[in-house]
Amino acid sequence: MVTVYLSYTSKINKPNDSTVLTIEQVWKGLQRKVRFAQEFVPVIESCKVLEERDDGTVVRDVKFKEGKGPKPQARETVREHYPSWVSAFTILHHCLHRNSPTIHLFAFE
Repeated sequence: MVTVYLSYTSKINKPNDSTVLTIEQVWKGLQRKVRFAQEFVPVIESCKVLEERDDGTVVRDVKFKEGKGPKPQARETVREHYPSWVSAFTILHHCLHRNSPTIHLFAFE
């Protein structure tokens, strides 16, 4: 089993934006992304929520479009941190052959 940690930061309400989003609007968008990942991530075909916990944790299965993912599907555990961010880790079974069982991926804009 391989665990992938992914982090991405994106600015919201940039100086030249004509529309300014409120914190609540941004939060509702993040919550939608957790539950409907296929609307936000082009390589994901579907997203099925398996469990929602009181602490903001969501366990989901995502299915990748054919030939677009490292495996056909992955189980992800996502944690919502109101009001500003969501953390996630993905478990991909037997898809990467490395000595280390954990791979950290970070992307910042």
